[in-house]
Amino acid sequence: MSQQLVHFIQSLGKTEKRYIHLHLKTFSGSDNILLHDFLEIEKSLSKKKYVLKIKGNGTRLYYKLLDILSDYHRENLNNNNIDYVNLNRAKLLFHKGFTEEAEKIIDKILEIPSDINHLVKVEAIELRLMNAVNNGHISYLSSNFEGDKTRLKTISDEYTNLINYELLWAASKYENSSSYFFENRNNYTEKQYADFLSNENQALSPLAKILYNKIKGYESIKARNVDDAIKYSKRAIDIFDENKELIKTNTIEFLKSIRNYCIALNHKNKVDEAENFLIETQNKLNSAILQKNIATKIEAYTLFSLIRIDLIINGKKLKQRAEQIEEAEKEFMQLREYLPKDQLMASTFQFILFYLSSGNPRKAIRHINFILRASDNTRKDIHELALIAELVVHFKLGNVDLLESKITALKKYLQKNETVFGFTQTIPNHFNKLIREPEENKHYKNLLSETEQNMKEENKEFYLNFNPLQYLKN
Repeated sequence: MSQQLVHFIQSLGKTEKRYIHLHLKTFSGSDNILLHDFLEIEKSLSKKKYVLKIKGNGTRLYYKLLDILSDYHRENLNNNNIDYVNLNRAKLLFHKGFTEEAEKIIDKILEIPSDINHLVKVEAIELRLMNAVNNGHISYLSSNFEGDKTRLKTISDEYTNLINYELLWAASKYENSSSYFFENRNNYTEKQYADFLSNENQALSPLAKILYNKIKGYESIKARNVDDAIKYSKRAIDIFDENKELIKTNTIEFLKSIRNYCIALNHKNKVDEAENFLIETQNKLNSAILQKNIATKIEAYTLFSLIRIDLIINGKKLKQRAEQIEEAEKEFMQLREYLPKDQLMASTFQFILFYLSSGNPRKAIRHINFILRASDNTRKDIHELALIAELVVHFKLGNVDLLESKITALKKYLQKNETVFGFTQTIPNHFNKLIREPEENKHYKNLLSETEQNMKEENKEFYLNFNPLQYLKN
């Protein structure tokens, strides 16, 4: 629990910390052990010393902080979402008997686009209906009841439709979460879901249409139909732009849509177009919206830093952009424990390539070790490339004895595991030749030629610029 408590406090934003501090100071009494412990952990984190020096019970503090933060975000949501504010106002007015004023507010809530919050609209109609029933307002039952029934049916259909697209998107991501490049498939696109994916008109609301295009774009990338992937991912962004309010309420999904578009452009080698689009988007977005919580902050960092590094790698600009990548690495080290593991492994590998390209192979070792400890069951492609990068590092450093030991370890790995890349099987033999004759250029040429040819034969050209072997002799 102690490490969990530290990580939780580490994730807090400034406003969250202020709220917790004020709450503990106000409501925890004079002998405030909880506040003391909270401040001690904060102080320890600021000094990068994660040693707990607390008087009380860490588990009690952890759950207390969860409760306080739950209250904060409930209040924060209600205070910043005008629809929740209006709903609470209408409840109060109905309770006080000001029915006409309450009805006006309900009408205002029902004018909002359903995608902003289906459930607020449902609750608003329910509030008006139950007030009419409880207070015998026959005029409502005779004039508005049928209209509200129809409206509820529409909202229900939209919401059910949206949930189906959410399930489809989740199934699509789940299917490929750990085997993106291995072509394993589930049957989620068959028969019962065929209609949902037949065309965009099957999606009844803007958010459902966005999910439709994200699914189609994702399927296109897997099918290596990059042109369609670009088309669908751009369409998702366009729908967000047509419904600006969705950018505020679904910021993370908006950023992920941009990420998908840039990844598709990257696959098409439209690196400059993708980076220009990132810069343009970042300049247009209100910076405050990107800092509203830790999840949004991480997604923004992933998009505007890590995805940009991918583009830099593919554009062969690692050396020219060294300062930018070093800054991104500093922030990455602070945020990496919050990244999804799949993404964490891929992003860590970026910095291995950076240090290999910039002539600092020793600095790549900590990132290689991190991947090899954690990646084999998450990203087999990254794990395999990291094993190869490890050989490259020790070759460049002249660690011959250690290199031979690593070659032996790779042979054992190859005996026990299926490889992602066919050329990996030949790597030990190539490195043995390099160790014996490091000055013989033909060994480098043969190695690179063979690996590049193999990637093309296996339709894995996207990896060409992410191949650590290209830095053997730079």
